[in-house]
Amino acid sequence: MLTSCEGAPVDQENMVNKLFGSWQSLLIQLGATLILILIVGKFFMKPVREILQKRQDHIMSQISTANLIKEKAEEKEKEVNERISRLNVEASSIIDDAKKNAETIKENAYKEIEEEKIIQHQILQKQLEQEKISAKEEIRKEILEVALQASEVVLQREVSKKDNQQIVENFIKEVKSDE
Repeated sequence: MLTSCEGAPVDQENMVNKLFGSWQSLLIQLGATLILILIVGKFFMKPVREILQKRQDHIMSQISTANLIKEKAEEKEKEVNERISRLNVEASSIIDDAKKNAETIKENAYKEIEEEKIIQHQILQKQLEQEKISAKEEIRKEILEVALQASEVVLQREVSKKDNQQIVENFIKEVKSDE
């Protein structure tokens, strides 16, 4: 049993009557509510559904656009990564080629230096040979002069040009045969 705020017991039947009144008023209220629902459904549900459908379509198009953008971005990222990989390979190749070229240049420089060294050695050898030959010639000339002077002393006479020439030629033949 219910009690009122003042503490007096409340009759349930009295309360239902206060809320709904008679069954006729209950039926009228139900009918009015049903008519209100039909009117709201007829005039407001369709526009609300259209708004909701448009909103859903807009959201779906935004999602599909975002997915397309994401796919394109992933493709671009993949292309960029592939390009970076190719460029890294090309860079490595260029560096390797540069190292090989530097090594070749270094080897060629060493070869040129070695060849120059050999050529300089040959030139020095030729110069040395020339100096030897010229030194031998000077020695021969001096020996001839000494021999000539010695022969003059021995012969006590002056040797003629013809005799001198003959003596020099004989001496040169002897010196050449001794070598």
